[in-house]
Amino acid sequence: MNDLAHLKKIEEAYKNFLANVEILTKKYKEEINEILETIKERKLKEIKKEIEKL
Repeated sequence: MNDLAHLKKIEEAYKNFLANVEILTKKYKEEINEILETIKERKLKEIKKEIEKL
């Protein structure tokens, strides 16, 4: 029975770990998307400036 209780604790810890991974994945995915959007906006501004020079 002691082994079973230990396995239950391991299972619960693993579930918590997976939940944390999911949270972090979502968080960093959002941050990466914001960074990419900023890069796109800057690039568009650069292109517009180059076009205006022509």
